[in-house]
Amino acid sequence: MPIKVALAGLGVVGICAIISVSFLIYFTQQTHPVSASATGDFTGYQMQTILIDNQRIKVAVANTPALQALGLGNRDGLTTDEGMLFVFPTAKRYGFWMKDMHFSIDMIWITADDKIEYMAQNVAPDTYPEDFVPPAPALYVLEVPAGYAQSHNFNLGDMAQL
Repeated sequence: MPIKVALAGLGVVGICAIISVSFLIYFTQQTHPVSASATGDFTGYQMQTILIDNQRIKVAVANTPALQALGLGNRDGLTTDEGMLFVFPTAKRYGFWMKDMHFSIDMIWITADDKIEYMAQNVAPDTYPEDFVPPAPALYVLEVPAGYAQSHNFNLGDMAQL
């Protein structure tokens, strides 16, 4: 009963203000889990090194829905031999787009048995809202700087060591 009296004393405007601030705090924490503006700054991400065709790539691991939704959006770029590895719970035909991207990338889909299944290369930000979808299920998607796959001679079927 005391809670009802306290809320009644706030009035409609006060209650709306409390609800608005609560939603703002909740959604800010949910949709912005890490700083994403600086090149080379992956604060808040688990880091891992993977190997494809004798090339070492330092990757930030996006393994939660929040990190995957943020992806590389709103970043300034990637340094050489740096990328982001999206790790999914099951193999599916995951589509990717260039929402909030400021630089071009190569997207590389990798199967559950660690083979390159599909690549979308030199994908520019102005392709948004086009979706890039592999022809078969993949468990991982690797994003690297545009031109990386070609300059390192990546081919479909190449093995990745994750």
